[in-house]
Amino acid sequence: MSSKILFAEHKSTCFLKMVGEVRLTQGIALADFFTKLLDKPNCHKLVIDLSATKTIDSTTLGLLAKLSIQLKKRHQQTPSLISVNDDITRLLISMGFDQILMINPKNTSSPNIPMRELFLENSDEQTSCSRILDAHRMLMKLNGNNKKVFRQLIHQLEQQQKKYKDSNTKKEYKSSDFLTT
Repeated sequence: MSSKILFAEHKSTCFLKMVGEVRLTQGIALADFFTKLLDKPNCHKLVIDLSATKTIDSTTLGLLAKLSIQLKKRHQQTPSLISVNDDITRLLISMGFDQILMINPKNTSSPNIPMRELFLENSDEQTSCSRILDAHRMLMKLNGNNKKVFRQLIHQLEQQQKKYKDSNTKKEYKSSDFLTT
C-alpha cells in the first residue's frame, strides 16, 4: 500500500493528514518539515489526522510527540489527533500520547479543506540515524514502558552514531540499516 502525507493551513490551525502505511523513510524526512512548521508564526493549533492511516512506525510517532510538545510549549495549545483505527488508538494511549495530545477517536477525519501533498526528500544515513535516535528518546520520555521497549534500540543507534562520528563519513540512507527484527 502506498502512503502520503498531506498538509493544510486554515486560519491559525495547521492540519497534517497521514494516509496509508507511514514508515521510517517518511518519518525521517518529516523532521525537516516539522522544524519549518514550528517556525511558522501563524500555526498556533495542530490537528494530526490518522483517520486514513493503516500503520505508523515508532520513528514517526516520536517525531509527532516532539512536534506536539514543542508546539504546546510555544502556543499553550494541546494538539489534537484524530484516530478511528482502534489498534492505532490503543497504541497511542499505551505509549503515553494521551498525556500530550487530545486523542479524538470519534471524529472521522479533518475538516474538508484543500490539502497539498508533502514531497519529502531522503537524508543521508548519519542524519537519519540522529533523527531516529532523537525520535525514540522522545518516546522514552513519555512513559516508563517506552523506556523498556526502546532501550536496546537506543543503545544500537548510539553505537551506530558513534561509528559515524569516528569515521566522519556520510552515506546515502538505506532503511534496512535501521530495521531490527
